[in-house]
Amino acid sequence: MKFLIIGANAAGLSAASKIKRIDRNAEVTVLEKSGFISYGSCGLPYFVAGIVKRVEDLYHFTPESIKEKRGIDVLIHTEAKRIDKDRKVVYAVKDGKEVEFEYDKLLVSTGASPIKIPFPGVDLPGIFQMRLVEDGIAMKNYIEKNRPKKAVIVGGGYIGLEFAETFSLLGIDVSIVEKLPTILSTFDPEIVELVKKTLKNHNVKIYEDETVMKFEGKEKVEKVITDKREIEADIVLLSIGVRPNTDLLKDIGAELGEKGAILVNKRMETNLPHIYAAGDCATVYHMVWEKDKFYPLGPGANKGGRVAGSNMAGVEDEFQGIVGTTIFKTFEMEVAKTGLTEREARELLGEEPKVSMIDANSKPGYCPKGNKIRIKVISDKKGRFLGAQIAGGDVHPRINFFATALVNKMNVKDMRYLDLPYAPPFAPVWDPALIACETLVKKLERR
Repeated sequence: MKFLIIGANAAGLSAASKIKRIDRNAEVTVLEKSGFISYGSCGLPYFVAGIVKRVEDLYHFTPESIKEKRGIDVLIHTEAKRIDKDRKVVYAVKDGKEVEFEYDKLLVSTGASPIKIPFPGVDLPGIFQMRLVEDGIAMKNYIEKNRPKKAVIVGGGYIGLEFAETFSLLGIDVSIVEKLPTILSTFDPEIVELVKKTLKNHNVKIYEDETVMKFEGKEKVEKVITDKREIEADIVLLSIGVRPNTDLLKDIGAELGEKGAILVNKRMETNLPHIYAAGDCATVYHMVWEKDKFYPLGPGANKGGRVAGSNMAGVEDEFQGIVGTTIFKTFEMEVAKTGLTEREARELLGEEPKVSMIDANSKPGYCPKGNKIRIKVISDKKGRFLGAQIAGGDVHPRINFFATALVNKMNVKDMRYLDLPYAPPFAPVWDPALIACETLVKKLERR
């Protein structure tokens, strides 16, 4: 049986590897448009900053090594152009020539691309987007050659805030321009407040509710023009979201879901026979919303790819979905969320959710390496846990606690007594996560 996969990153190679584990004799071919495979795009800010020293450290395999270790054929610089679903053929272009690839089962894992609004001057040298390894290399080379002093980041989401730290570490002054009323709009204001304070402490300028109109410069970018001001810039990062790459399947009748992503079921099947989709081009089931959502992040892509590969190889499996867990850092501030924000919970419930928020220490006060931490917990009026957000230090283990509780549909009344470990170097005897739950229970009991 011939298995063909379009896209050689998280979902695609997870699927290819799973197929080969199930059937060592399977014929698996992967087509990749770029020149790199199996890479961690989330590591690009740290590569540009020089924390990750070599580009080779960003990827796990080369086409040669994955062929040797797993028996998977990967063709780089090979762009799939169209699919004939009746003949079961993919037409691709490699080295300027059209090549045909037959398949019995096909996985489309083409990912998502950064949104690029056609601002006047957007193609000036010094203006970047960040998705591929090639993007990171290009920015790093540009910085080394031109030694920019002033950076403007268009968009105040995760990537933009990570790169605020990157540019600052490189000695570049940073300004963030956000079209929406606030940066980090997927978090509640109490969390965003702490992030803004951190950014301002590191001399990052923040311009909110402000729209970029154009870029100006002669040989390279020199200014960003908004509807309110001119900002000098030697380098610009456009970080205004991504769109799923769905043209291949949209053109042959695939059903689409939220934000135009390819709609799949829990087996990662599309509505087209013998064709699967996974990763940032596809929807994923959200267990709190209880519906399919577009949520382009690596963990869901890896899991979805593995499930797709299993089903393609004839071993039934289902991806139960996500709860929307994310984490990032900017400077010393760690930020994470899982489930719904207060606004989203209000939308889901059709009424006001129950909310608690605490400020605490991540470790006992006498431990020198403890951190301040803010936790916000949200439930319905009966205590059904709906989401949490955390900012501060030592965030990672706590957001894992909350994500696990969400997957298991727990009530905050039960969560507050979970048996979490205690030792002074790690946590107080009453962990802040438990205190946040207990605080919410007290509010529920006072109603």
